[in-house]
Amino acid sequence: MSKIIKLLEWKLLFCVTSLGCILWWGHAILNPSSEPNEYNLLIFILASICKILIFILLPFFIIFLCRKLYLNKRILKRCIFSWLLGLLILTTVISLNRDRIANLLNNSSVRFYYIEDNSNLKPFHFVGREEWLTRWKSGEIICLELLLGLIIIGCFSLIGYFLGKNILATLGLFAGIIFVLAIWARIFQILILEYDEFLGGVFSDSISFDIMWPFFAWSPVSQISFAVCFVFVLTSVIGILPSLRTDK
Repeated sequence: MSKIIKLLEWKLLFCVTSLGCILWWGHAILNPSSEPNEYNLLIFILASICKILIFILLPFFIIFLCRKLYLNKRILKRCIFSWLLGLLILTTVISLNRDRIANLLNNSSVRFYYIEDNSNLKPFHFVGREEWLTRWKSGEIICLELLLGLIIIGCFSLIGYFLGKNILATLGLFAGIIFVLAIWARIFQILILEYDEFLGGVFSDSISFDIMWPFFAWSPVSQISFAVCFVFVLTSVIGILPSLRTDK
């Protein structure tokens, strides 16, 4: 039983997020425009299973993580530093490679806005792009994404440190974060739902859209969601690493 509990705490979630990233990003890179076949269907099914497992395992991980943070300033400081570093790296990498990611992931109905003009695309293919581009170049959208990350980090830190032993508080934290992620991009007009779906953020729009399809790996947004979840789990494990060593 203790081995099963330890698996549920973080090891299984770490493996699932890693596998999800490998499967779904690998599929996008190796088969960007391939016709449906048995290989694509198998990858889709496996990625979807990973996504469902992530939703199931995340509450266990949140409870485990908050208990590690409870009244432990050393672990708290390590986690905050690790989370901030992960947030900055993730935001920087996706932002600097935005057009590459758009070229890789865009499909006929879900589209990431391009920064550079693309003469092959007609204006109606990217409704609202000019307004979005002004916001992007001003830094507004990236600041909104960083603000979202800081809010989540702040909530984790406060709840984990002061109420980490309270299961209801940690489950409430999980539910609250899911709710904020579901509405953030829509409130700030980063995700535009017209006749098609237009994504203008770094990660909040992908997660917000992905939450609408909780049981399926949904290209192109699940690639970003898998990556964000993997970074969160990895940075959290790095933050609590000293306590994991003493548990052995």
